[in-house]
Amino acid sequence: MVLNLTGIRGVAAIWVFSTHYQEYFVGLFPQLNVFNFIFQHGAFGVDLFFCLSGFILGYVYLEDFSDVQLKGRGPKLQKYFLRRLARIYPTYLLTTILAGILYTLAIISGHNFENESGSTLSVANAFFNILGIQTWLGLPSLNGPAWSVSAELLAYILFPFFVFTFSKWLLCSTFRAFCTLIVNVIWYEISLHAPMFVEPRISQVLSEFLMGLSLYVICKDLVVRRKIVIVTRISLVCGLLIFLSLTNSEIVLKSVIPLVLLLIIGLYSFVNIAGKGLSRRCIVNLGLWSYSLYLTHRLLQNVMSGLNLPKYEAGLMVRLLQVVALVVIPLVLAWVITKFFENPCRRLIVKSKLQSKEMS
Repeated sequence: MVLNLTGIRGVAAIWVFSTHYQEYFVGLFPQLNVFNFIFQHGAFGVDLFFCLSGFILGYVYLEDFSDVQLKGRGPKLQKYFLRRLARIYPTYLLTTILAGILYTLAIISGHNFENESGSTLSVANAFFNILGIQTWLGLPSLNGPAWSVSAELLAYILFPFFVFTFSKWLLCSTFRAFCTLIVNVIWYEISLHAPMFVEPRISQVLSEFLMGLSLYVICKDLVVRRKIVIVTRISLVCGLLIFLSLTNSEIVLKSVIPLVLLLIIGLYSFVNIAGKGLSRRCIVNLGLWSYSLYLTHRLLQNVMSGLNLPKYEAGLMVRLLQVVALVVIPLVLAWVITKFFENPCRRLIVKSKLQSKEMS
């Protein structure tokens, strides 16, 4: 585990969370409007997740999949898919079932929760959500953020076959990896602004995964060179200053992906102050809980909507306590699910497979 990159996951999850809870925070304390430049662009935290996922998959698996011979692929593929499935599916399944229950209760009680599940709950839609392939088919997710998990699942499936097929052509040198990176940035922009050519969300996610993978090939060769790291950090600081000063500019918003890539390069090395900060235990823990936080925070939002919470007209102290609760409760729930459900399920899946192999 690369600690500072795990820390980035925590920051990205908090960014997405703050965007979805913006109306509550600002409704309780209008003074928080000064943070709108953060609240309004939490979707970029999702972009950061995907680029980082491709980077980390390259870090963990690229060498194995690049060197493996045809006859040796089976066991490696089996181990890879098992670990990826154990990583994302148990928590995804749990939150999808909970979302379906909440959505059904909403229909029965006459409420419409504020989520992305569409206007009807069909058996077919629920079935495809359980399988995790709803985004592939252009269907809505019962749990809003789960669309990205469905797309990520597809990226996980395609990743080893991409490496098997193209690593000797597109990723065999820093120059070719850089060219692959540029092609995927262009592909991302096309999918973002010309959806008539491609399915937007799937195309964006796959392009961001491949950006992260290409970036890893570049980083493992160049990030050790001090001059490259220094130039990257200067570019990142300048880019962020421009971004924060012109957050409503369409041109600046289109440049966010290069900024995300620069951020990953700048933090890949532990020697910088930001990298050390992101490696601190509290930030790394946020990264470890980030997946559960990402999938559960909208469920809590749906429950609050059904209960007409929070209470905006309450006194100062009550409003302050509500803000604290809005932050603490999702984090505690994410910690509980991670520690007592996600991690045990992951170990159980991997262990059961190992035991079945020993018995055979």
